[in-house]
Amino acid sequence: MRTVSFDSTSLSTGNYTTRRVLHDTATPRDLFMYELTRESGAELINAEWKPKKIIVEGTIRGTTVEDLETNIDSFKRLVSGQNKNLDIQYESGTRRYVATAQVVQVERDFYHLNFAPYSVEFVIPSGVGKSTTSSTYATQSIVAQTLEDTTFTIDGTKAPKCTIQLDFETANSVTSVSVTINGDMITIDEAISAGQVLIIDTENKKVTLAGVEKRYTGLFPRLQLGSNTYKIATSSTNHLFDVLVTYTKTYL
Repeated sequence: MRTVSFDSTSLSTGNYTTRRVLHDTATPRDLFMYELTRESGAELINAEWKPKKIIVEGTIRGTTVEDLETNIDSFKRLVSGQNKNLDIQYESGTRRYVATAQVVQVERDFYHLNFAPYSVEFVIPSGVGKSTTSSTYATQSIVAQTLEDTTFTIDGTKAPKCTIQLDFETANSVTSVSVTINGDMITIDEAISAGQVLIIDTENKKVTLAGVEKRYTGLFPRLQLGSNTYKIATSSTNHLFDVLVTYTKTYL
């Protein structure tokens, strides 16, 4: 059985064992459609994944009846935590879900003297799990008007959010920066000096320059699974900056 932990406490060792973990099924999906006039069928407008449920089943053990009951209380106290990390071993790494237990069942029969089966239904409001480490794509601009189209690949089963960081080494008369990924462009009209860092945070929908939040126009860029292409344009022909795109692989 693959290892499972909740709030950094193993559910697979010591007083707890895990029998099965039901998490491979993707969460339900809402499809937004409108019916066609005088035609059959409908048009799909949008699709959104709903919250995900994961069921973990196993056994709580004790050396005596009293010890078992103490461990049952400890187990229920553990899984009562809200928005805690539910880590499940998967492939060669770990899938992390931010979860809250909705149903906790411990059913004992007359012969359960030193063990008791349990079942916990966890709810993941975001509907997804993530890798426990982030991934990055880094490159450096050329001293010209536009950084040529650059392509990188995103893995996972759902497109993740990201941060785009530009570290300016040279910035002569830079008053505007535009970042385009897969056709979505965001523009920041700000004077930028050498040594400053511009960060576009698509998760929290904000832009900062040298740590100060700034205004922007356009759309926050969105990554897609597979191949992604971005282009960065500045108002200056004399600039040099490092580019760092950071994201966490996301899974349904």
